[in-house]
Amino acid sequence: MKTFIILALCALALSNMSCTDKDRIIAAVQNGKELPYGSNVPFLLSQNYPNPFEGATTIMFSLRSPLHVRLRVMNEDWVTVTTLIDTVKPAGVYQVNWLAGESPSGEYLAVMDGGGVTEAIRMRIIK
Repeated sequence: MKTFIILALCALALSNMSCTDKDRIIAAVQNGKELPYGSNVPFLLSQNYPNPFEGATTIMFSLRSPLHVRLRVMNEDWVTVTTLIDTVKPAGVYQVNWLAGESPSGEYLAVMDGGGVTEAIRMRIIK
């Protein structure tokens, strides 16, 4: 099974289903090797908004075809805080709200897995 890891700092264009330099991808990795820009991915995870945020934020993603996806919020130590989605979704564009509740100020990651690909974005809670 091929494994991809993609870390994004900003929104990926929902109309563009590949990773390019303008998307500011930090790295795309498959089996321990960095992929070139333009590598096709089965979904795109966009930067949350607002960011930074106080109590709630919205995370958008798009799927090019039906896919089982899992969207988790993790702390800086990569420990899962909550799982927002863990199901099969049809192709389309989605948005999910995260109500941070009592989560302390700091850096968090929204991590999405599906189709052998993992993408992560940074989020910041300020209180």
